[in-house]
Amino acid sequence: MADDHVIDIRRYLGQSPSGEDEGAFAVWGGGGERARFALPLWRAIYLVGGDWGGIVSLSKLETEKVAQPLFILDLKQDPARTVIPTESLRLLQNEEAPVLVFTMEQELAVLLGESDEGQWFLQILGGSSGTAPEGRARETLLFLAGECAGLLFHRELATPVPSSASTP
Repeated sequence: MADDHVIDIRRYLGQSPSGEDEGAFAVWGGGGERARFALPLWRAIYLVGGDWGGIVSLSKLETEKVAQPLFILDLKQDPARTVIPTESLRLLQNEEAPVLVFTMEQELAVLLGESDEGQWFLQILGGSSGTAPEGRARETLLFLAGECAGLLFHRELATPVPSSASTP
């Protein structure tokens, strides 16, 4: 077996290999314990038909609201895109977790919780359906967001570097 077929996700999705463009699969911020975000985030991206997902935060302390990535999984570009749109995140700033928002720009965000420094979100871009997930898909998405929140707050991965919880 050739090395390029060791991890071929198409087999698991029931697709046959083709000579077409393979696309990308890029991870940003996946060192150490943060790698645990990969599976729930990938499942959430796949569930809504997105092409980018991340665990991001907005600072409570800064006046300019720029999203800071903690972990990114990009299925469209390599290297992973790290400039993060904040429209959906801003819609959730005065809400309590867990709450989900979906914008017309195909931007989905789930508020995971907050710390003294800021708010944390699971964010997905490029949803293929054009509508917010409903029913079972919404429940599954909130469950996956709960897994990410557990990693952030119970495993203390939201702790700023260089803490013992955030180092590999």
